[in-house]
Amino acid sequence: MQKSTSSERKLTAILFADIAGYTSLMQNDEKKALGFLEKFRKEMEARVPASRGKIVQFYGDGCLSVFNSPVDAVNCGKELQLAFQLEPAVPVRIGIHSGDVIIKEGNIFGDSVNVASRIESLGVPGAVLFSKRIKRHIANHPEFKVESLGEFDFKNVNKTMEVFALANEGLVVPKREEMIGKLKSAKPQRPKWSFAGLAAILLMVAGYFWFFSKNDSNISENEPPSIAILPFADLSPNKDQAYFADGIAEEILNTLSQLTELKVAGKSSSFSFKEKEATIKEIGNALSVNHVLEGSVRKQGIKIRISVQLVKAEDGFQLWSRKYDRDFDDIFEIQDEVAQNIGKALLENLAPEQISKLTTNPGYNSEAYDLFLKARHIHLNRYLAKYKVEDFNTSEQLLQQAIALDSNYALAHAELALLYDTHFLMLEDSLELKKYEQLKNKEAEIAYRLAPDNDYVNVARGWALVSSARDSTDFNAAYQSFLKAYQLNPQSPHGLLGLCHVYFIKSLVEDALKFLDKAIDLDPLLSQAYYYKESVYYYSGDIAASINVLKAHLGFAPENEPSLRNLAERYAFTNKNEEALEIISQLQNRDSTLFKRYPKYKKLAFVLKGDFDNVKKISGFENLIPYVMKDWNELEERNKAFLGDPQPKEREEFSAYLQMLRNPIFDSMREKPWFKEALKREKEKYEKFYQEYPRAESIIGTPIKG
Repeated sequence: MQKSTSSERKLTAILFADIAGYTSLMQNDEKKALGFLEKFRKEMEARVPASRGKIVQFYGDGCLSVFNSPVDAVNCGKELQLAFQLEPAVPVRIGIHSGDVIIKEGNIFGDSVNVASRIESLGVPGAVLFSKRIKRHIANHPEFKVESLGEFDFKNVNKTMEVFALANEGLVVPKREEMIGKLKSAKPQRPKWSFAGLAAILLMVAGYFWFFSKNDSNISENEPPSIAILPFADLSPNKDQAYFADGIAEEILNTLSQLTELKVAGKSSSFSFKEKEATIKEIGNALSVNHVLEGSVRKQGIKIRISVQLVKAEDGFQLWSRKYDRDFDDIFEIQDEVAQNIGKALLENLAPEQISKLTTNPGYNSEAYDLFLKARHIHLNRYLAKYKVEDFNTSEQLLQQAIALDSNYALAHAELALLYDTHFLMLEDSLELKKYEQLKNKEAEIAYRLAPDNDYVNVARGWALVSSARDSTDFNAAYQSFLKAYQLNPQSPHGLLGLCHVYFIKSLVEDALKFLDKAIDLDPLLSQAYYYKESVYYYSGDIAASINVLKAHLGFAPENEPSLRNLAERYAFTNKNEEALEIISQLQNRDSTLFKRYPKYKKLAFVLKGDFDNVKKISGFENLIPYVMKDWNELEERNKAFLGDPQPKEREEFSAYLQMLRNPIFDSMREKPWFKEALKREKEKYEKFYQEYPRAESIIGTPIKG
């Protein structure tokens, strides 16, 4: 049956209620939080209808209700708060206002709704707050005791409003200093400062605006729609569905990324808020988006419940919510429906023609999909963290099981290729190298044959090709795969990372950096992009810039081991031995297996301490030590062997021109005849590559439309 599109305008009393501090409690004591939520919903469902009201919708830990009579609304608020104070007590805030609203398709709109939400935001647990309009309606009802709390200047409300509290016995009347809500920023008084104090304040303010200038907290409603998809909460009884909850959120994110008129925050940035205490507004400001989608997953056997809500970042107002109770076989249909509802909510007036593009349903076997999500979660979160063989084996087995269930599952083949590629990079045995090189190429080509127009598949194929490229055919095929991945999904940074890699191999450093800047713009907290950017700067000779990139990355990912290891090396190279040793010690204290996993850092620590007797006892990893010790004779011999004639065939596709021109490790070699000859050859290759490959500016911003 088609829904009616007719709307109704009426005078209504609006009651907002929510659980104070629910998000923080959910992270610290999930069982208690769920108990609160169960009682909250039970009391709302019982007492709102008993007071002749109607629940419009639940949204997460909140509820919006309407009443024909303000008296009924206030009485309901009182009864609710008295019930919520009984054990187990639930900390609930309630705000009430009345005015004209528009009711359409079961939803409610109007300024009065926004005002009610702002009054509710001022509340404290146990209080019932309301506007002057409500106060006038209940003036002739002596059973209600009322106390004025003063006037407040709410955001997006033209005039200041007087707010009142119900002061009946058992209810809380908040103090002014306790009331922190959706208010306009107060104009500061001008205090008297000493010159030194003023200078310190100016420095702090300047630093603040330098760091946060890209994350303006006032996101205009007139800006194009943008959204962050938060990782979904796992509410399953055994708490074993985190991989699945993350996978559902990521699939919705990937689907919405197809829309050129909708800005979608990158996965790394959105998922960085997992298990962190942050309000929706803080998340919106940090990611520069004006909408946020949050949700939860409860999976038990073949049954699944998915709850989602779309909210405005500026004020937390809910635009849309839905709950799905389905069999697991319906998972792809649920993902499609969520994406389409978001598209309608954000793009119906801007680009309605794009909504029809929103489909994720590939017809895959749902059990194979579940195995794929498990395998990818282990690959990305466990294997890439410690490179333990058992994690590699587990991920490989799960992907092979998924392919056994559905041999046409392109994403499973692509993920297997990526898994083999990361494993391949850790191997030294020639037979093992050959084995996994063949396997990754085989799986990547199967994935590409099955889904040549999938961006994830093209990224996997690109990495498989570039990591074993031996001639221009391989490199060009890798380049085309990365380029196609970016064009298919210009809101994903992963095609850009691949393009950066190819361009850097060709010594096209400026282009590589532009690809990285675009990737970071799409996903500001993407660790991979910072890793590549630091490497590009370091090998190009700008050591100071590489250190700054590492510090920027560690500013939001202070525990990231690869960046800490690289920072120790860069400090060692620039004679900051104490700083380098401090980082190595920090890493070793955090994980006692560091020196076993990376013996070169044990050797580096001895070098930095001047303990050369122990340095000699650790074999291998000689490539690092001469750089730290500034052993220019040994460095010259190595570089001469690498850059001089005759060159292996694969070196024909690599140019070291800009690195040789800029990196200080070559300073002592620049006048040597062999170096001048090598520089000439590298320059010729660089100029050839510069002509063959287009500039980054001509690629960025030219997505495939459709």
